[in-house]
Amino acid sequence: MELGRSGQQHLPLQALRTIQQPLDTRGWITHFVRAMHAEENRRREVTTREQVGLTPLNVPRSLLVLLVATIITASCGPGASREPDLPEQPDRWVSSISLDPDSKASYIGKTRDYVVTTVTSSEELDGLRTVSVGDEIEGLSIGAIRCSFFWRDASYGGDQYMWRGRWGCRAGRSREEVQNAVAEDGEKRFDYVYVTPVSLDGE
Repeated sequence: MELGRSGQQHLPLQALRTIQQPLDTRGWITHFVRAMHAEENRRREVTTREQVGLTPLNVPRSLLVLLVATIITASCGPGASREPDLPEQPDRWVSSISLDPDSKASYIGKTRDYVVTTVTSSEELDGLRTVSVGDEIEGLSIGAIRCSFFWRDASYGGDQYMWRGRWGCRAGRSREEVQNAVAEDGEKRFDYVYVTPVSLDGE
């Protein structure tokens, strides 16, 4: 606070300029929306990873930050290219899917708690060409199939789990079990069959 010639107190000139500047609400809102969109995409990628059992390693946070920074630096180097993200699409409930030549089908079992550790079984299924409502696969009666769209390619630990422009499909006993099969922490609450990548009709 400064004293004027009359002895009255005045705010410093820099403070007055700061107060008089209009709040850039439009820029702040745009930044906030982008951050929320990026976080939602990150959550979707984590959920997709966990569907096939690609869960993060239990390593110190500082090491994870260093690893992520190294990967980002390498991916942005000369020669690195990445196709732009496709427009997102809502999940689809379908009655049947046909496997492509490069599709992989896995039976994911419910997570078992053995006090000292938890175990989730994952078994690759050979010979499947279609998965349809009404099928019985490894004793699991298929009552619902939900497919999620991959808007970009993505890999984790050298394993690809998203294929740009294609779909990943989860099949289970009912819509309720399919929707709640994977918890936020990666726990598998119900058995299900996961098939990826898949090309749906009309794509």
